[in-house]
Amino acid sequence: GVRSHGPFVPLNLSTIPKELLASELFGYDEGAFSGAARGGKRGKIELAHGGTLFLDELTDLPLDMQSALLRILEDKKVVPLGSDRPRTVDFRVIAATNLKPASAVADGKLRLDLYYRLNVLSIELPPLRERLEDLLLLVRHILDREGFAGLMVSEVVTDAFRQYSWPGNIRELRNVLVRAAAVSVTATIVAEDLPAEVRSGFSAHRNGSGSPPDRIRVEQALAEALGNISRAAQILGIHRTTLHHKIREYGLARERFMSSRVPS
Repeated sequence: GVRSHGPFVPLNLSTIPKELLASELFGYDEGAFSGAARGGKRGKIELAHGGTLFLDELTDLPLDMQSALLRILEDKKVVPLGSDRPRTVDFRVIAATNLKPASAVADGKLRLDLYYRLNVLSIELPPLRERLEDLLLLVRHILDREGFAGLMVSEVVTDAFRQYSWPGNIRELRNVLVRAAAVSVTATIVAEDLPAEVRSGFSAHRNGSGSPPDRIRVEQALAEALGNISRAAQILGIHRTTLHHKIREYGLARERFMSSRVPS
């Protein structure tokens, strides 16, 4: 519609001190309070005129301001702090919350009338652990966006990501990837580049009855890589030095893998 070409004004309500929320949303006139800017200031609602106001963490908005927002949506007028002159505004609201709306209403964090007013179209974003089909696409997108377009991710890391519960969702995935990219010493992110909490759940799963013993995995990787240590380490998702330790630990001679494969 027409508003898609208008301004998009975001406001994260969880990051604004409660005493500043009213002035951020509604704006104020000059002299409205001590320290008010000369000439006053337009609030986010007025800035969104003709476009969209995005309110993140809606349930952090105090109930009295929720009531004021509802009146503004109904009347299409906003009164800045310290003013007695309503200003006409025409905007749409997109709101987000990390709480289920029904629970927020029951807990007294969201006015039921405001919820009904806003709930024209509802989109529920499932947690990352429930949409693992998006995981690899997100990994590639995040690495490319953060300047690591040439960096690959080993299969072991991919498995670790699928086993992890991702309580922090996409924000946590981004942080894990940026950290791993920063410490990686090869062109591929391997398991040792991951933080301990991501590795731990996978390690328990990997050592369970459903996974082959570590020695067999090392032998299979060496066979697939025809004895090439760097390639075998990439397949296993570990560093070369770690693979050397495993070869010595299991008494393997990599030369025997250089021309033949072991059965899978």
